[in-house]
Amino acid sequence: MISSKNFLKSKTAQKLPPAIKNHTVFSTCTNLVKIFPQIGLPNDYVRNAYIDPAFGKLDLVFSSDGVRGLWDLASMSMRGALSCMHWNNSHSTHLIGSVIDPFCGIIYLTDNKKTEYGRSIMKRSLVRLVQKGDSPCLFIERPYTKTDNTDPQVYNNKCVNPGEIVDVFKKYLSSKVGLEVRSPWSPYLRLQMPYSSLFDSMPSAEQSLSDFGLGYAHRTVGETWLKELRHTPSPEASRPLTTP
Repeated sequence: MISSKNFLKSKTAQKLPPAIKNHTVFSTCTNLVKIFPQIGLPNDYVRNAYIDPAFGKLDLVFSSDGVRGLWDLASMSMRGALSCMHWNNSHSTHLIGSVIDPFCGIIYLTDNKKTEYGRSIMKRSLVRLVQKGDSPCLFIERPYTKTDNTDPQVYNNKCVNPGEIVDVFKKYLSSKVGLEVRSPWSPYLRLQMPYSSLFDSMPSAEQSLSDFGLGYAHRTVGETWLKELRHTPSPEASRPLTTP
């Protein structure tokens, strides 16, 4: 959790586009809460998590909370792996929704090179806590990758062969929490996103956008999970972690 005031005062937040930095939700919501730390997924960094044929050794980052998490979500398409969430694309109005959504985080691979907006993002996916039937599970959205394309209006940055990257992300998430982890290619996919009351005063164009087109569950689901959901240990042993 971080206060809206402290986030906006941070050095990184000064780089935010006006549509995010000046959004009224920051004045109406005192604290920004992400559910992931309470279910066993705090911000994390894993060295040498994957060897990419094109990019070589890459480190893995999971983040959602605090200055780093909110900034990673806001700048997800500004640091290498483009998508329609680039600040110069009209669809980026949805970014504010992902930043404040308690149930939205991000996982990505980096070669640790510095960009204008921070550590590079070579491949990445949004991670959502979603409802499957009456139970929570984690959902990995479609992965995006860095390509030669630098035009945010050209949509050719989706991973062509996403299976291996999804498996890397899934292995990490499954090692941390005892929840099922699903992706758009999982069989029998019937999932809904928890609705956040923060969206009440926001148009749909500003709410978090699911690349797979997931809809929202009843609003009581999210409210209940924020109060009651706690860490369920994974049956898998966690891999050794290091922090840069």
